[in-house]
Amino acid sequence: MKEITLSNLWAILEELMGSPMLWAAVVIIGVLVLLFVVAVSRRHGFRGKPAAIGIRAGLVVGIAIMVIAPFLTQATFHNFFGSLDWLALVVAGILSFVGTVVAVYGILGLTSRA
Repeated sequence: MKEITLSNLWAILEELMGSPMLWAAVVIIGVLVLLFVVAVSRRHGFRGKPAAIGIRAGLVVGIAIMVIAPFLTQATFHNFFGSLDWLALVVAGILSFVGTVVAVYGILGLTSRA
């Protein structure tokens, strides 16, 4: 693979996950983002108890992903030699934090009106 394009990344994900699982993940992510947007507009911003719960859950999940991720790839922290390895680990933690906050706030923001 000479170029990293969206179509190449899609093909890699499709090979790793399988087509039905990838499309199911895309639909679930779309629904959660839609719930988040509706909750933010309904609550007039990102605030309140659902926001606090979402941030706390995001921190827990983000840190857990950063600790667990190397072992899921059959590596250890001793195998991290360069800054790119550490950067990839931090990006995985940040993305899992954001995804968790969006999901939790999207669900809880619609259930409570406070």
